[in-house]
Amino acid sequence: MRTAIVISGILVTVLFFAWLGDYIYTDAVDFTHSPSCGENGNCGKFFDRTKASYDEGKDLSKSFLTLIVAVFVASITFSEKIIDIKTAGKWAKAAMITCWISLLLAIAACGTGIVYLSSVLAQALWENRAGIHQMEMAVILISVSGLLFGLGLVMMLLAGLPAFLR
Repeated sequence: MRTAIVISGILVTVLFFAWLGDYIYTDAVDFTHSPSCGENGNCGKFFDRTKASYDEGKDLSKSFLTLIVAVFVASITFSEKIIDIKTAGKWAKAAMITCWISLLLAIAACGTGIVYLSSVLAQALWENRAGIHQMEMAVILISVSGLLFGLGLVMMLLAGLPAFLR
């Protein structure tokens, strides 16, 4: 029980500081002017489109990351209800551990995707170019985190199935 509280506290703290840093960064930046835009600042449309894409992707990714972390913390907190550790077989324990590993990898992939998404905005802002490679990596990583999240849910279901059938 202590472990679940400590892990959930750490995850909530990390998510709070990630949100705070992102909030300060996007609100403090003027997206219509950049050192690479020249005197007249005619990069406004490019920045507006990039910022709109960034905002949508960031919001969806942060919501998805919050969902993954919530499921991970709930699965640890209620692991005794999902599988009975003392009477569960090796297969159920292995499925539950696979679920947790999958959810941790999904958290890492989604968080890394958000970092790549932020680098797209930074490149558009400071280098006046579209970060196509970073955008592709962000989409791939967030998609992989979705697949890992689905795998984690399936493994949780399979881990709890023997206890449900008894």
